[in-house]
Amino acid sequence: MLHASNPAKIFPRLAELCRRIKLLKRDQLRKVRVKSIVTPETVALQIERNDQTGTALARPTRHCDSLSVDHSRTAAMDLSTLPTELIHAISRHLELCDHLLLCRTNSRMHTICVEWIYRVLNFKSPVQLLRCCKAIISRPEAAVSVWSLKIDCCPSYAFRSFHTMVRSATMRMKNLRVICVPSSSNLFRSLSDLIFPQLIESTIPLSMDSYSFLRRNPTVERASFLDPFGSDDSQSFPNDFSHIQPIHMPKLRHLEGPEIAARTIVPGAPVSELVISWWWDSNPVMEYSRGLIAAASSKAELYSLINLIVRWDPTLLYAIAKHTPQIGYLQIWGPRYLTDSSREDFLFAVDNILPSLTSLKTIIVSPHPPSA
Repeated sequence: MLHASNPAKIFPRLAELCRRIKLLKRDQLRKVRVKSIVTPETVALQIERNDQTGTALARPTRHCDSLSVDHSRTAAMDLSTLPTELIHAISRHLELCDHLLLCRTNSRMHTICVEWIYRVLNFKSPVQLLRCCKAIISRPEAAVSVWSLKIDCCPSYAFRSFHTMVRSATMRMKNLRVICVPSSSNLFRSLSDLIFPQLIESTIPLSMDSYSFLRRNPTVERASFLDPFGSDDSQSFPNDFSHIQPIHMPKLRHLEGPEIAARTIVPGAPVSELVISWWWDSNPVMEYSRGLIAAASSKAELYSLINLIVRWDPTLLYAIAKHTPQIGYLQIWGPRYLTDSSREDFLFAVDNILPSLTSLKTIIVSPHPPSA
C-alpha cells in the first residue's frame, strides 16, 4: 500500500499505471460485453451498443468496446492499492466503460467509481431516463453522486407515472449543481417545488413554475429561461406578470431570458452578464425602459449586455445609452432580413450612442446565426 506521505514512490507508479491503461485500450484480444461485467443496477444504465436508444449516460468512444480482461483486472487491482485521492484524480480522466470495469474490482473501488458513473447525466431518450431513474431510486449512493442533470427528452403525452418516477429520482439528488430541463414545461412543473442546496446553474422553461423554483433555490449563479412558445404547453403561458413579486437571488451573476424575467429577477441581484430577449409588446419603448431600468438596478455593475431582437429598431440603442451607459460589452442579434433604410437608421443610431458608452470595449451587431 502506498501512502500520500511518500510522493517519491507514488508519482512514478502513477505514471506507470496511466501508461498501462493507455496500452490496454489498444488491446484487441477479447471483447467484453458491458452486461457481463456490471451489477444489475448498472445494467439499467448501460444499453447495448446496437440498441436504437443509445447509451444511458454517455456515448463510449471507439476504444471502449474492447479490453483485455486479464490485463484490465491486473491494472484495476494495481489502482485499488493507491490512496483514494489519487484514484479520484485518475478516475476524472477515465471513460465510462473503464469506470464500469473498475466497479467490480472490490468494494472500495466500487464505492469510488460509482460516483463518477453517475456524476453527469445527459438523457436523449425517455427509455434512458426511466431506466436510470429506477437505478437511482434503488441506490442512495448513486443519487448523491449526481452533480449535473440534463433532460432533453419527454414524451408529448406522458403518463403521470412518468413524471412521478422522474421526480422521485430527482428529489434524491441532494448534491445537484446543474439542472437543465429545456424542452418540457410539463415535466419541469413536477420538479419545480424541489430544493437543491448546492444548485448553481439552471436552464428551464419560462413559466410561473420557474419563479417559484428560483425562490426555493437562491444559490443559483447562472439562470437561463427558454422561450415557452413552441413548448409542450405554451398555450397555458400567462401574459400578465404584474402580480409577480421580485425574487431575491443573492448569488446570481448571469441571467438569460426575456425582458419580463429580467425585471423580476435582476433588481438587487449581482448580475454582471445579461442576455435579454425582446418580445415586442404593444409598446416597445416602454418595454425597453422597463427591462433596461431593471438591468441598471443590478447590485453589481452590469458589464455584458446581449440583446436578441425581432426587428432592427434604433430606439433600443438610445434606451441602452440612457439606462446602461456603463456596459463594456454590447452585442445585438437581429433578424437576417435587413432593408437598406433600416440598416442605415440602425447604423446611424450606433454612431450616435457610442460617445455615451464611455466604458464600451466591444460592440457586435449581427443577424441571428443560421441555427437560431
